[in-house]
Amino acid sequence: MIKAITSGLIILLLSACGGGSGGGISGTGIMLEGDDVVVGTIEGFGSVIVNQQKLNTDNARITINGEPSNQTGLRIGMQVRINADLQSLTATSIDYVPLVVGPVRYINPNDRSISILGHIVKFTDETIYSDIDEASITVNTVLEVSGLIDANRQIIATYVRSAPAASQYQLLATVSSQQQGFDISADLIELELALEQLNLQLELLEELDALAVFSSRQAVITLAGNGGSSQSLAYLLPENRFVEGARVDVLQAVTSNPVNGVFTTDDFTITVPPGAAVTFRSGAIADVSDIQPNQVVRITGAFVDRDGSILADSVQILLTN
Repeated sequence: MIKAITSGLIILLLSACGGGSGGGISGTGIMLEGDDVVVGTIEGFGSVIVNQQKLNTDNARITINGEPSNQTGLRIGMQVRINADLQSLTATSIDYVPLVVGPVRYINPNDRSISILGHIVKFTDETIYSDIDEASITVNTVLEVSGLIDANRQIIATYVRSAPAASQYQLLATVSSQQQGFDISADLIELELALEQLNLQLELLEELDALAVFSSRQAVITLAGNGGSSQSLAYLLPENRFVEGARVDVLQAVTSNPVNGVFTTDDFTITVPPGAAVTFRSGAIADVSDIQPNQVVRITGAFVDRDGSILADSVQILLTN
């Protein structure tokens, strides 16, 4: 049993070991031994097409925001995490969690950006809208946003839809264990509620090693809407377990300049060895030095360790900064 002590904040663990087995573009579900990983934007259906690959989903477990669902709940433009067998192109699980759900606080038409729950969301010509369009978004419009996190900790929106002006909003946050507690890092918790950091101190009544399950993972934070100020932890996403040698096909935003062929994204460390193919979207040959922060790139390769480091076979630069 785990008891939450929060200085007045009520923490709700929907399941004792990270209920909500869903994952998100900035967090994953538990990876089964031998599973390959696809992270990217849904481009079509007839099964599911992600990163130009058509994956059979007949027997795939699908979750949306941690809840069991089916393919009818998925939409083109959503960023999803898929566990799959890339040889047979068969998906075993598909998980979707939006990065943020909440009201628009200001709009900057000059750079096509808005602010939701203290986070900058940037639109591009490739952003997909559902039941709304960019021109009709106004202050206090409640939106659900899926996308990529760039080097400036801003969200590059790939999918946006209107959401009901409900009593509850949410966002994804990073979790790391600190002795006997959790630290929800400020990088996705800079709220207009003047809350720079949400510290959740846990008193372990039993199972003293329970925190190890949640080390350096993602959590879904729910927030009271309509001017409320209470926050709660809706669920923790389970631990990443990358399998050395598993194939990967991921769409990510670059967060660092390459140094000796190594650069980072929000989720992974990428090594581009000599001989790996680096191209622009047009197919023109590029160089590792052409990879820059805030670009969106598609990386294929394999995991070289359980921490998510990737040895790339190819890098395709899809969106330049």
